Amino acid sequence: INPLSDRVVCTIFDVARIVLTVEGIAIVARIVASWVPDVPPGVTSTLHRLTDGVLLPFQLLIPLIAGLDFSPLAALIVLQAIAHYVPICPTG
Repeated sequence: INPLSDRVVCTIFDVARIVLTVEGIAIVARIVASWVPDVPPGVTSTLHRLTDGVLLPFQLLIPLIAGLDFSPLAALIVLQAIAHYVPICPTG
């Protein structure tokens, strides 16, 4: 097997893991921002743009329960499950 292709594949896995982590952090930040008053509109709109692609499908599937939106929790669980199966390449 070509070592260069191994490095490319490992880089793709590393980038995928970073994207999944950043998306999870953005979802948690969106949750926290929804609880905190006086968050600048630029911050909330950026968080919505970053997370809507992941959260909207869950929001369509999961109804509000007692006025609470549990779709971010479901999205975080799915993101963690996906991240669990992204291979970690050995270093060295």
